[in-house]
Amino acid sequence: REYQEVIYTLKVIADDESIPIIYGLNNTYNSLGPIRLQNEEKWEEPISFRILQPGENIKVQFHLYRSDQTEVYRDLHLWVDVR
Repeated sequence: REYQEVIYTLKVIADDESIPIIYGLNNTYNSLGPIRLQNEEKWEEPISFRILQPGENIKVQFHLYRSDQTEVYRDLHLWVDVR
């Protein structure tokens, strides 16, 4: 809850490199945004990403940035195996 309108940008990182986000009708973006939300509004949309380099235990991070900040506002991650 931000109690005001906030604009966000989402980036997906794998092995410390930004990877393209696939969103909508197979459109590809380096980052997704602006995502403009009012107080208590949610943005819940499916996105996809593709890791081309095979490997085990690849850390995929989802970085959320607020428009007024250069530091990561929220960070989520998951571990994947790519064959």
